[in-house]
Order: sequence, then C-alpha cells, then structure tokens
Amino acid sequence: KELEDIFVRIDKKRDRRLDYEEFVSRLLEHDTQGHKLVKEIVLTPPNKETGFVGLFGPMLLKGTAYKEFPIGTVEALQDAKIIGLILMTSSTVDKQLYPSSLLQLNTLLLKRLAQLYLDLRDPEIEKKPSAKLDVVLCSFDTTWDAFTRTVGRPGPPAPWMVMPFDLPWERDYLWRKFHGRFKHPADPHLVILKPNLEVITVKGFSDLDVPRPLLFRVFSEWLAEAEAEASPGKPGNP
Repeated sequence: KELEDIFVRIDKKRDRRLDYEEFVSRLLEHDTQGHKLVKEIVLTPPNKETGFVGLFGPMLLKGTAYKEFPIGTVEALQDAKIIGLILMTSSTVDKQLYPSSLLQLNTLLLKRLAQLYLDLRDPEIEKKPSAKLDVVLCSFDTTWDAFTRTVGRPGPPAPWMVMPFDLPWERDYLWRKFHGRFKHPADPHLVILKPNLEVITVKGFSDLDVPRPLLFRVFSEWLAEAEAEASPGKPGNP
C-alpha cells in the first residue's frame, strides 16, 4: 500500500504508464521515503519459508532459462552434500561487456566447476567421492535478453540448475544475503554451502584453481568442512 501511494505520487500524468526504470530513477533522485521503502522491501525475506525454499524459491529450472524443465527446489537439492551457488550476470559471458582476457578467465572458472560436477557423476571414474554436488545459478540480470545470455539458451543443458527470471525478489534477496561476505565483489562468484545452508566458503572459484586431478581433493575438503560440527561463535545460516 505504501509503495502504491508512492507510485501514484510520482505518476504525475496519472496514466499509470511509468516503466520500471523510470519509476526507480525517480525514487533514487527525488523521493527519500520511496528509496528507503524499496531498500526495506529488498531486505525483507520474500516468503516465510525456511531451508532451500526460503533461499531459492519453490522452483528451479534444470539447465535452461525456459520453463519446459522446472523442478521443485526441495526435490532438486535434497540429496546434495555440497551446494554450489553461482552468482553472475551477462557480463560474465558477454564479449561486448568484458575484455577478452577476463572472459577467458570466467569461461575457465565455469568449466572447472562443470568438470568437477560431471566427474563426480561419471560411472567410469572409480576412485571418486560418493557424495553429491548440486549447483544453482543465480543471475542478477534485470532484462530477459541479458538473463538468457547468462544462463544459456535452449540446447545442450548446462550441468546446473537456475533460479527463474520471474523471481526477482528472491534473486535480489539472495544477493543481499551474501554480498557482505565478499571483500572484493566480482562477477562471477561461487559460494559453497552445507545442506543446512551454512557457508563453507565464498571463494569457491579460487579453491578450484587447480589441475583437474586435484578437483576431487578440493571437493573432499569441502565435504570435511560440511561434516564438521559448528564451532562456538561460528556464523550460522547466511
């Protein structure tokens, strides 16, 4: 109701045709009350759920931006011993926005994570950890075109799940939960979580900066941390 009142006040033409960008820019430039209210909304949990649904929303998409492949969040993640959370935007994969050297690095980081994910599931690899890794990609793009560049268009599915585009509140809230943990915010970021959603590390991609034969060792180290009991004073859920 408060936000509706602010909208009416800003909509001087009274035609209810303010687009999103215009509305936000006016809030930021001319309306202290509205700006404060929007920040409060962003910091408010989007639902009263806890656990996976409270963090990621009720549904995920399997390796695509399109809704032909939805899966319930609990069903998708319930057996995972380690959960990787990728935070990124189209800048990560868009040659028009990033210099080529940085794009190559981003591509390498994502390939290493994908390699670990696939190797853990490869039946022909005998000596590997038996625990399950699942990965969720959270895009912070605000347009559909940018979102599809981030998560991939239809084709061979990516090995991880995706938070849907139509969950902007959930995606913004999730970003706010983790942003303060990054000393140097970057794009992309990989957060490693326990099944109870405690943070193991926010430097997942740095951990994976090893040759392929050592990826299982990194995963085993994450597992050891996930299985260790929380020590006194250790931060809890993000």
